[in-house]
Amino acid sequence: FTWFGWAVAVWGLIVGAGLIAGEVENGTIDMVLSQPVRRERFLLARFAGVAAVLLTISLACFLGILLGMAISDVDASVAGLFFACLQMALLGLAVAGIGVLLSVGTLSSRRSQMVLVGLVVAEYAMDVVSEIKSDLGWLGKLSVFHYFDPAQIVSSGTPDGLGLVVLVGVAAIGLGVAAWLFGRRDMAR
Repeated sequence: FTWFGWAVAVWGLIVGAGLIAGEVENGTIDMVLSQPVRRERFLLARFAGVAAVLLTISLACFLGILLGMAISDVDASVAGLFFACLQMALLGLAVAGIGVLLSVGTLSSRRSQMVLVGLVVAEYAMDVVSEIKSDLGWLGKLSVFHYFDPAQIVSSGTPDGLGLVVLVGVAAIGLGVAAWLFGRRDMAR
């Protein structure tokens, strides 16, 4: 399950970091912004598309696991699997939220992706180190990966409330600041 989470986080990284910067690099942002739609609304619509894809991936993962359970006669909490898949989508959304902020801030897909790769790897390392060294437990709480524990969710059969709040919060803050910045930013490179 952890590898699914990584795959979703990487997808969120790639898409989020190129959401606006890609439009600027392709030269299509001028055409888009010439339409009678507010920049913030355009950004929110694009991000809603990212969220829809992440939820679809998560649903497909859930259905695939259910099928695998039925074929192999493995028993696990269906509710726990559902909540773990939902939290996996939120992990991707949190990374995409940070990515879209970098995308608007740098207007460069490559630069945004490189910074975000470094940030995601550092966050994962912080989470791993916090698990190994108990006196550095606080370090893990600074990582989005700390709030995605599919084994715990599946075994308990309930969602991780704090994890849901933190992942949605990271996505919302990244998107909110990106929308504010995008509404005021000159798109000239």
